[in-house]
Parts: sequence; C-alpha cells; structure tokens
Amino acid sequence: MQVFRVIKNGNYCVMSNYHLRDKKLTLSAKGLLSVMLSLPNDWTFNINGLCSITNVKVHTIKKVIQELKDNQHLIVNKKNGDGGKFVYEYLVYECNSINPEYKENSPEYELPQMANHNLYKYLNHNQDKH
Repeated sequence: MQVFRVIKNGNYCVMSNYHLRDKKLTLSAKGLLSVMLSLPNDWTFNINGLCSITNVKVHTIKKVIQELKDNQHLIVNKKNGDGGKFVYEYLVYECNSINPEYKENSPEYELPQMANHNLYKYLNHNQDKH
C-alpha cells in the first residue's frame, strides 16, 4: 500500500499518537479528540459547535463526549454565566495521564506501545508526580 502525503508547510497540526493508539477509544472518540486537539488553544467548545464542524448529530456528539470523559481525556465543568445561563468549560487532555483527575490504578488503563522513547519517559515521569 502507498500513502500519499502533502508537504506540511501550512494548515496542519501536531499531536501525539497517544490517543490514536489507545485501544479503549472508539474510532469516533479518536476522531473527535483529534478534531478538538487540532483547534486553537483558545477555542470555545460547545455541543452545537462540535456538531457543526464534524457534521455529526447532537446525540452522537454527546455519546462520544461521554466516552472521552469516561476515558479521562476530557473534563467538562459547568459554571454560572451571565444572565443566569450555564457556561461549560471543556478541558481536553491529549494524554489522559496528564489529567489531574487521572486514576493511576484504573483497571481499564493500559499504556499503549510507543515508538518515541522520550515521550514514554515523559509520561512515566509525570505519572510518578501524581
């Protein structure tokens, strides 16, 4: 099989393969997380906005968001906003072990095989801090 790639001199993003190799995440969760990681750091997430940029229905986005939350790649905080409306703050984690709420002894967690030894050392070093 051949893979045809483009020259990456503009309109691209860099992200870890960590979530892409996570066997617990469905393809939908990997895709949504990749889309979220590809957006600017100051992007304001909301359900309708994610539906719009992914062309996916609300119930599907909600289901995938719950999967990302269950796998500790996403925290959604509900806060009081202006006019008595709620505002949701999305905290997106490229690697779930850097999530401050990460449960190290979670029975479902397994560290995927990584080709980048430096990233592996970084992850293990950060896990020791929690």
